Amino acid sequence: VIGKAPQAVDRSLSKVLPIDSVDEGELGLSLLAKYPSKITRDLPTNSTQLEEARVEVYLNILMSQLTSQLQKSRAKPFKYNVRVLSSNYPNAMALPGGVILVTMGLYKTLKSESEIVAVLGHELGHVELSHCMSTVKFQLITKKILHSNLGEIADFTQRFLFGHSFSKTQEDDADAYGFQLLVNSQYDPSALALSFRSLLEQSKQKYEG
Repeated sequence: VIGKAPQAVDRSLSKVLPIDSVDEGELGLSLLAKYPSKITRDLPTNSTQLEEARVEVYLNILMSQLTSQLQKSRAKPFKYNVRVLSSNYPNAMALPGGVILVTMGLYKTLKSESEIVAVLGHELGHVELSHCMSTVKFQLITKKILHSNLGEIADFTQRFLFGHSFSKTQEDDADAYGFQLLVNSQYDPSALALSFRSLLEQSKQKYEG
């Protein structure tokens, strides 16, 4: 899935680069290495591992279909990869370089494939519109971390984005991007709004419970 040997990624982590020279695709590979795939050659030892592996395969197929649909309109040249996290908390987030994290809690909350595609399209929008990379570069420049090795930049990126919230404008732009993907696909465009409703219902159930 990664597309490069782990040794190549390990070697790239030690390269010292000015922040303006950091390649987003290469940074994405460094971030991807922090999230081992649920898809392995070893047989799962329990039903939970098997389910997570199946979900990761499924989500990557959907993401591949979405990026194929974009064709020449794509702004980013790298391969997108979805990683499944075991957390029961419903959440998804985008990282630079096309790394999309989806929790099992979110997968189980959404009620249809259209809703899943809507969420993936929203996260894809954050990457394609450069919300992730531009924000990280700005923060590195602000903190005057202008020269660092790729491993340190990847560590900073992970820590920062996990505690970061995109602006309302960025969220609206990502929503619009995801909605347009739905409009141009076989999926129901109303799935974006339905995915919000599913999350809201889940949140209410948890609160009332």
